[in-house]
Amino acid sequence: MPVAGCSAATTGQAKAAPLTAAPSSQAPDPLEPLGKEPHNKGQDAPSAHASLPRDEVLHALAAASPIPLLISRQSDGEILYCNEKLAALIGMPVAELVGRRTPDFYDDPRDRSAMVEELRRQGRIRDRETFLRSCEGAPIWVVCNIEPFLLDGEALLLTALFDVTRRKQIEARLQDSEARFRGFVENASEIVFALDDNGLFT
Repeated sequence: MPVAGCSAATTGQAKAAPLTAAPSSQAPDPLEPLGKEPHNKGQDAPSAHASLPRDEVLHALAAASPIPLLISRQSDGEILYCNEKLAALIGMPVAELVGRRTPDFYDDPRDRSAMVEELRRQGRIRDRETFLRSCEGAPIWVVCNIEPFLLDGEALLLTALFDVTRRKQIEARLQDSEARFRGFVENASEIVFALDDNGLFT
């Protein structure tokens, strides 16, 4: 069933702060807070450099990522942040995805319960195949990686998805073709065999 409130996905580009090279031989940490200078041994005064706000760096990394990413609340699955790749995968604009709940997009809601249980037992999720539904109800197979973290005391989940829908479709067609061929051979009234280019049985 299509997800309620679905509309066509839009594309956008995140604006990243310009990078400025540091004059010192030691490269600065781009995630240093604004105004904080690195400590350089053997120097009385640290060399000046431009620091990047942490939030802007993280947003730029997510926007540049070639895979769908989202941050959701562990307790109820509410999406707090996602990138354009996820919007394209689901078929819904980022502005509409934020605030939705991840269980809305599982083909089987029990899959999320199983993931939460796996998180509880193992602490993270690695390379788990999951069946989702797009905004229009189209099937989406993904390989899912989830890393939990705390922000201001709240349990959140960073999720990365890799779309394997096309691979799953090819596998299904191959299995169907093999099943039909096997049925033909097993029910044939005449002898069926195959030869290679050298005339040998295969």
